Amino acid sequence: LLKLLGGRIEVQSKLGVGTVFTVFLPITQQATAAAEQAAPSPMPEWIAAAARQTPAAVEVAGGEDQEKPLLLIVEDNRDVIDYLATFLGPTYRIKRAENGAQGIEKARDLVPDLIVSDVMMPEKDGFELCDTLKNDRVTSHIPIILLTAKSDIGSRIAGRKRGADAYLSKPFSEQELLVVIENLLEQRQRLQEYFREGALPTADTPEEIRVEHAFLRQLREIVEAHIDQKITIPWLAQQVHIGRSQLYRKIDALTGKTPTAFVTDIRIARSKQLLLETDLLVSEVGYAVGYNDPGFFSRVFRDKTGLSPSKWREKKRMQQ
Repeated sequence: LLKLLGGRIEVQSKLGVGTVFTVFLPITQQATAAAEQAAPSPMPEWIAAAARQTPAAVEVAGGEDQEKPLLLIVEDNRDVIDYLATFLGPTYRIKRAENGAQGIEKARDLVPDLIVSDVMMPEKDGFELCDTLKNDRVTSHIPIILLTAKSDIGSRIAGRKRGADAYLSKPFSEQELLVVIENLLEQRQRLQEYFREGALPTADTPEEIRVEHAFLRQLREIVEAHIDQKITIPWLAQQVHIGRSQLYRKIDALTGKTPTAFVTDIRIARSKQLLLETDLLVSEVGYAVGYNDPGFFSRVFRDKTGLSPSKWREKKRMQQ
């Protein structure tokens, strides 16, 4: 702004004494006559959009399309939140939190697809937020981007140690932030493929993937232990000590499936094993994996495999 006005800024600072910033603005006699003045320049669109944003509008920006990824912005400066919402809102659903403590609470409640957080905030800073959420089984999978004016290597290392997935310095490029968000969400999609394929962790598997694999393994073991019983999603959530909505968001984030589909896949996998390794009737196999209606079991099995249980058994045994 000073350069645009033809001014300059100077600083004088003494350690332990204080700092003085001095702004110099020129006084000129170059104003044009009123009749010759051009129309004022229009307000830049992103500023106009931010000005139109109310807190409620920011909160639900992009919110009508539930297919859009959900972003949680944690920032104590409302202007910055409004600014972020202007270019993130068209692509993502936006929720907001005004400090680190509120951000942690909302992250646990909403289980967003990604979090963009400032570092310097009241109550709890971005480092504390990152550390807390990365060590919480409900939120450990959520990518976190830290935004900060501290661009020194020490701050970056501190952010990485707390589990931050990306660290951008202010002022940041809109395009850079959009690309970083897109890349992190793509990484989550690859993680979904990894878990869908049933891959097992190895010595080279990153620790964050090991943590999520352990969570899914616990869920699978619980389902398998009660596979011949009725399993409701509230009951399953209770077994792992998280809320129903959190369980839904967590399983969806890791596998791209609903909890119901996750349980169904385990039942069908077990039914295939029984069909191949035993001579149980199809109805008995259905009962063994929790389906009290043989017809319904056959329909679900056919939807998953393209064949009825008896046809599938016949085909697989011929191939052996």
